[in-house]
Amino acid sequence: MIRVAIVEDNEADAQNLALHMEAWRRENEKEMLSCTVYSDAVKFLEQGGAAVDIVFMDIEMPYMNGMDAALEFRKHNQDAILIFATRATKYAVRGYSVDAIGYLVKPISRRAFSDTFEKALRLHRERTKRRTLVLKVKDGMKRISADRILYIESSSHQLEVVTETETFEIWGSLDKMREQLPDSFVACHRGYIVNLEYVDSVGKGGLCIVGKPGLLIPVSRQKRQEFMEALTRYYSQTMRG
Repeated sequence: MIRVAIVEDNEADAQNLALHMEAWRRENEKEMLSCTVYSDAVKFLEQGGAAVDIVFMDIEMPYMNGMDAALEFRKHNQDAILIFATRATKYAVRGYSVDAIGYLVKPISRRAFSDTFEKALRLHRERTKRRTLVLKVKDGMKRISADRILYIESSSHQLEVVTETETFEIWGSLDKMREQLPDSFVACHRGYIVNLEYVDSVGKGGLCIVGKPGLLIPVSRQKRQEFMEALTRYYSQTMRG
């Protein structure tokens, strides 16, 4: 699920962005999106700033302007994609200091929204793929890039984090681990999370992982439909680039 925030005090401008978002979502049904509108930057920072993936931020707002809000936002979220919405481009230079990917000039057309949003989605996928985890292993700490992980298996509160060349044993919850991982990691069974990037094939007996010949990971009846839908979405996104 990709979480989008619209931070906009003007109701008509917020509705315009929300309508563009809904139209884009109808045309791209395979994308899983949630969208929340915040009427000012203070509410956004207090209620949703830490968990969002893509932000459309108005600049000229009461209580706190968009530039100051973006500076505060970056203290807690370095990975989210930030896009400014404005009627004036005089702030363009300052946008680089908060890693904004661009500006949408109001009134925002559907084409301009779609082009910018699709760019944001591509960047989001690249950044989440490179996400780094810190694992508490027996002899200390281990940093590992998420895109190296093939799958994770859970047994009696112990997790096995499996890459092509190594297996790391850690204590923890599979659900808590899933919260730290990119959207390409999906549960196929109550005891397994797999990285869709490495799924080679899926059959009645389970799924095969690239780089692990002979291994067959179970796919439970309860998880099969959700898993196959996620795999189809992932293939579709990959083919679109």
